[in-house]
Formats: sequence, C-alpha cells, structure tokens
Amino acid sequence: MIVRWRVIQARIFAGEVVGDYVPDLLVEDRVIVGVKAVTALERHHRQQCINYLKATSRRVCLLINFGRPRLEVRRLVWHF
Repeated sequence: MIVRWRVIQARIFAGEVVGDYVPDLLVEDRVIVGVKAVTALERHHRQQCINYLKATSRRVCLLINFGRPRLEVRRLVWHF
C-alpha cells in the first residue's frame, strides 16, 4: 500500500487548473485522508473533504479525529 503525506494536488474547475490544495494523506492515489484533532467533527470538516473529492475526481475521503478519547472515523463518498 502506498501512502503519501502532504502531496500538492491541482484543483481543477471546468477542465482548468484554478489552484492547489494539500490533503493530509493520499492512499494509493485513490483515497483522501483528513486528519483532525478536535473535540468534534463539524460540518465544515466534512464539506472540506467533499470539496477535495469534487476538485480531484476521487470518490472516497476518510476523516479521522484523534481529539476525542475514542478514535472517530467518518467515511465520505462523492458520487459523480
């Protein structure tokens, strides 16, 4: 399994590069992983993952929160 950390990804809109973003982890060039350490995952954390998926044509993002006594993992799937 290939896991890359903080890889710069092009943000594409209407077929043109409009900027860059840097996900926390990228697994097998298919799954974006967002790592957080907050008391609770909020709507804007989920929306950030969905925006990453839309911008890169990937389908799966995992949000992992280490900020609680028990590990919290959310799987988000974007359907084209």
